[in-house]
Amino acid sequence: MKQAILYGARDLRIEDTPFDCANLQSDQLYAETVVSALSTGTDLGNYLGDSTYVPGAPDYPRRIGYSNVAVVRQVGTDVSHPKIGQRVFSTQPHLSAYVARQSDILVTVPESVSSEQASLAYLTHLGLAALRQANYLPGENVAIVGLGIIGLCTAGLARAMGAKVAGIANSSGRADAAVRAGAHAALLAYDPESGARDRSIDRRDNATVVPKSEPKTSACLVNAKRPVMLPRVVFVRGSQPGFVASLR
Repeated sequence: MKQAILYGARDLRIEDTPFDCANLQSDQLYAETVVSALSTGTDLGNYLGDSTYVPGAPDYPRRIGYSNVAVVRQVGTDVSHPKIGQRVFSTQPHLSAYVARQSDILVTVPESVSSEQASLAYLTHLGLAALRQANYLPGENVAIVGLGIIGLCTAGLARAMGAKVAGIANSSGRADAAVRAGAHAALLAYDPESGARDRSIDRRDNATVVPKSEPKTSACLVNAKRPVMLPRVVFVRGSQPGFVASLR
């Protein structure tokens, strides 16, 4: 079995690891990887050594990756799902094959969905989890600060869920991508006039998005006023949504 192991910044090695799939336990299954998606955020940051300051980050050497689609080749006697031949999504790292337990995160991929599309599903799920954590209701305004791959996925998802979506970007290219992904408006964090020029989300409709223009930060002040609930902001850090803050 081949797997990607990171020994330090820019020191990525593909290693052959002894692997026994002939003696599965009753609740185990063996699967062979079809696609293992690379993240331009987490994976690239790990490779460049930019993740060592994150609290709880594992030390080197370490495995990387978390978006795997594989085909089930063998199952133990007590495994009822998934079936042999089915594709499954999991958060396994970058490796060519693995043994997992039936109780692990294993999501069957529908035949109508390609393995490449399925491998990116977790990135969209992060946006969905953030909206749920913020107690989002259809029709509310959603401001997305940061339009990397997760932000762009969230823009399209929020639009599909009935939100009025504003994206806040650090470049015109990402702002354009956000609009193509589904955002109603995209503002530039460093341009204090961009919010004043864009009227696609009516400020009278209980939404105010005020980008800051400090040269050293792309952070923005988001004030989404609501009739009943306090405004909420969810911070997505790493591979999961963080805490919810209420803006007063």
